[in-house]
Amino acid sequence: MAAESPSPSDRISAAVQKLIPVAQKLNSASEGLSKPVADLEASLKRLNLGVASWTNLSKSEDSHGFHTEWDLGYARHEGRWGIVLRHTKGSRSYPDQEDEDTWFFNDAPRFMKSKAVDMLPELIEGLVAVSDKTAEKLLRKTPVAQELAGAVAVLLDPKKK
Repeated sequence: MAAESPSPSDRISAAVQKLIPVAQKLNSASEGLSKPVADLEASLKRLNLGVASWTNLSKSEDSHGFHTEWDLGYARHEGRWGIVLRHTKGSRSYPDQEDEDTWFFNDAPRFMKSKAVDMLPELIEGLVAVSDKTAEKLLRKTPVAQELAGAVAVLLDPKKK
């Protein structure tokens, strides 16, 4: 006579018993990865850059124009600057219906965190380029702003002529 298969409740009980230590391992691994990224984020915040930069982690598109992309960035999200992950999906035929989700690194889906860590050098290199380009633009515009402020000051305070 063949052995009876375990009941669904026995199977789920056995699986949950195995899941408990795996969940602890997963949570510990995730926290271990998140800590150094949080330290990097804190260092970037101290630089007070105020510019965003993004680097692509993955992208795909099917023959019908449906696309999905994952990006790693340093950007303002929910009112503060930080290292973020962004998932965008939609159809090229309907760009106004594109769906986007953005998370701070520590809140992002865990399966993307390990891929994102590998792209941190590219993100920082992108921040260097964007920051330098932005600084150059600001420097070029400063004399224009000074001239405009001077023109208004003369109108409001004729003694400044």
